[in-house]
Amino acid sequence: ALDTLSARKSLKYLILEGKLSEAVEFFDEHFVDSLETEKEILFALKCQLFIELIKTDTAQALEFAQKDLGQFANVSQKTDDLLQDVLSLIAYPDPQQSPVAHLLTQERREQVADEVNEYIIRSFGLSQQTCVEKIARQATVVRSALHSETSKDKK
Repeated sequence: ALDTLSARKSLKYLILEGKLSEAVEFFDEHFVDSLETEKEILFALKCQLFIELIKTDTAQALEFAQKDLGQFANVSQKTDDLLQDVLSLIAYPDPQQSPVAHLLTQERREQVADEVNEYIIRSFGLSQQTCVEKIARQATVVRSALHSETSKDKK
């Protein structure tokens, strides 16, 4: 868990900062073969990269879409729906005012970062809960049990 923690933190930072080209390279470098085996994560990262390109360079975004996003067409209804929303950004003169403007938000970056982190945790067989969370939950259960025992003794 600790050996992936630093890499996961760095990856999350890159995604949250909108540095998706670097994030894809970093992911590929630190989690070898993961992008090839998990197309859904690759799709999420590439869609977010397209979104970041829309914000800065529409021509480059269009070129990227033609080269990199076409491979995800007709994979599933879920990917087709997201692909349609993401690609529609290019049709608007001001994507910030479009019906799919939510894709341009920091919350979207956070969602992608969380999806990638959860994938890494699952692929390494790590627990979704930290040790501190487990201890806190256990302490709550013990405290509740002691409280109910104490309440019974007072009756």
